[in-house]
Amino acid sequence: MQALNESTVFDQERMKKAFQEMEEHIRTLEDERRELVLYQCTNRSTVTQLEEEFNLMKEQLKATQNELNNQRASYNQLK
Repeated sequence: MQALNESTVFDQERMKKAFQEMEEHIRTLEDERRELVLYQCTNRSTVTQLEEEFNLMKEQLKATQNELNNQRASYNQLK
C-alpha cells in the first residue's frame, strides 16, 4: 500500500513539474510572439515611410524633368 502511495505521490510531482515546464514554455512562446508582432509593426512602419519617401522623390523627379524640358525649350528658342 505504501509503495502505491509513494508511486502516486511521485506521479503527482512529475505531473506538477511537467505542468510547470509547459507553463514556462507557453510564457516563452508568448514573449516570442510579442516580439515578432512588434518587429512586424516596426517593419510595416518602415515600409510605409519608405513608400512615402519614394513617392515624394518620384514627384521631385517629374518636376525636375519638367523644368529641364522647359529650359531646353527656352534654350532652343534662343538659338
